[in-house]
Amino acid sequence: MAGALIPLIAGMAPDLLKLIVGLVHTKAPAVEQQLGPGTGPVKFAAVFADVLGALGTAASAGVIDKTLPSDEKIKTIIQSVVTSMQLSGVLGTGSAAAAVIGTGLGTISSMGTPQPTITLSPGQILTVSVR
Repeated sequence: MAGALIPLIAGMAPDLLKLIVGLVHTKAPAVEQQLGPGTGPVKFAAVFADVLGALGTAASAGVIDKTLPSDEKIKTIIQSVVTSMQLSGVLGTGSAAAAVIGTGLGTISSMGTPQPTITLSPGQILTVSVR
């Protein structure tokens, strides 16, 4: 997954990327607590709306550039951060990870092929290579 994200974030300002990641780390646990288990797509939509709103506010205030990345780039970053939080146990695990990944936003794969569901236990490591 990291290999697939490199072209995505290559042209993005590091401060903007840090801001998005920080917002997801703040918003996702709050949304998870509010909406509970089994509502992956709904939770993703809520986190996306919250992050987009905060980015808009920061851009209006001049804290970040007014030109934001595309919605698809922001969604992919959010998806990656949420998945990482789930794998590390910060957010709910199990089927929630598949629900977030399967929100219709596409897959990390540039080939558009269906992606298998992989479940890791704490302490396990997944290595992804891009060819």
